Amino acid sequence: AWGQVAGVPFFGLPGNPVAAAITALQLLWPALQRLEGAELQLLPRLKVRLEAPLRRGAGRPELARAQLALAADGGLWARSEGSQASSRIGSLQGADLLLEIPAELGSLEAGTELWAQLLRLPVF
Repeated sequence: AWGQVAGVPFFGLPGNPVAAAITALQLLWPALQRLEGAELQLLPRLKVRLEAPLRRGAGRPELARAQLALAADGGLWARSEGSQASSRIGSLQGADLLLEIPAELGSLEAGTELWAQLLRLPVF
């Protein structure tokens, strides 16, 4: 939620730690940049392939945490960080990527190509 309280901008974040962190990255950070009059700087995006199947239900978009892996041929692969529960703040510590999974996709097979937002550059 966002708005103004007594003329002061207000941003409300979800209660679960991962949901709060990702919401801050996706919505709060760009909003603060605009309020400051700064040039909007979003996370860089790249295409990756899933290294292993990813089980999920369709119906809502998701930003799944993953690690970036470099294949011998130079291809970029994503390794899921296991449980995607929004209460697992530790899963963000090892994450290099946020996989952009559209709402219409359910479980994904290994090799599926997805857009991902780069959180940090790993050392290969």
